[in-house]
Order: sequence, then structure tokens, then C-alpha cells
Amino acid sequence: DIEPDCNDLIVADGTTTSSYVPVYGASGAQSEFIYPASMLTAMIGLPISSIKFYASSAVSLSKTLTVKVEEVSATTESSSSWSYSAATTVYTGNASLSSNKEMEIVFSTPFIYNGGNLCFNICAPGYSSSVSWYGQSMSSNTSCYDWSITPPVSGPYSSASFLPKASFAYCAPAEACPTVDAPVASNVEVTTATLTWNEGEG
Repeated sequence: DIEPDCNDLIVADGTTTSSYVPVYGASGAQSEFIYPASMLTAMIGLPISSIKFYASSAVSLSKTLTVKVEEVSATTESSSSWSYSAATTVYTGNASLSSNKEMEIVFSTPFIYNGGNLCFNICAPGYSSSVSWYGQSMSSNTSCYDWSITPPVSGPYSSASFLPKASFAYCAPAEACPTVDAPVASNVEVTTATLTWNEGEG
């Protein structure tokens, strides 16, 4: 079988930290953040199968998450309204911080990325442990959060110029091997022969 060409794209790879985005561990909270399209060009037209976040320290963190994704026209978050409106739920279930300080969320169904700004909304009820996440300081408010986890919420409590460091797993479809069209054998001997053919369309 021909395997698809799978890759990881790491974005917002900075050393700034935030305790609120992507997941607030110390209580129930909801966060939202937007990755600009300029960071994601390698994935245009391809299915994203998971996202991974990076903590600054290893703590015992386990929360039940609802993760929604949507391509949006907005590039910034406000402190008065959420950016998502018709987001696709890509994961509902438990997510934990591994011993190597990573939280990977594998989507229940891959999300096809079409080239826009990518908005994530994560609802994380319940108390676990406080944790800080690595990310990048931005020139504008690209994330927001709120303590309320019961929609509808009129708007987030606060916005911030921070994007969490993330690794996207995505796969390009496998290229099919070309087919052999009209093969012809010549110079046939007992143990050898010369084969010629036309290359088909796949």
C-alpha cells in the first residue's frame, strides 16, 4: 500500500507563557485563539488530524475538553464577543498532559483546511492543576478567555496578545503509482526479455 505523506507543522514557537490559553487548568474556563493564515500555508487543502500544545512544566493535568474549529475572517479577538459562529466540533473527551509536557488532541474527524485564519474554541470545565503554556507574543490580541463554560456567553472576560505554540499533524494524499499501458515483450530468451510500455494516467 502507498502511505500518505504526513507532516507536522509547528507554529507560534516562542518562549512566552500563558496560564489561560489554550487550556486553563485551575478551574473551568473557555478559551479562543486565532492562527493567522500566513502561519498555515503548508496545510492548504489538506486534512488536519490533530493539534498538540506544549506546557512549560510537567504537572498532573487532565480535563474534559470540547474543541471547536472554524476558518474566520477575523485576525484578532475582542473582549466583547467570540469570533466563532458555526464552528465544527473536532473533539470531545479527556485530554491529559504527557510526561514530556505535551497535550495532544486527536480530532475525531480530520478538519480540511482551506487557507483562512484558523480559530480554535476550547471549553474546559472542572478543576485539575494550574499549568503554563508556551507560545508567542503577538502584536495584536489573538486570544481570549472567560470563566463561563455554559453557552451562550455574551463575550469573553479578557483578550491577550498571545498565541499558544502548536504542532499540527496533517497528511497529503498518497500519489498513485502510474499504470502500465500496452506492454510489449521483445528479444525473448529463456531467462531474459525486453519489456516496453506506455505510462498510463494512474
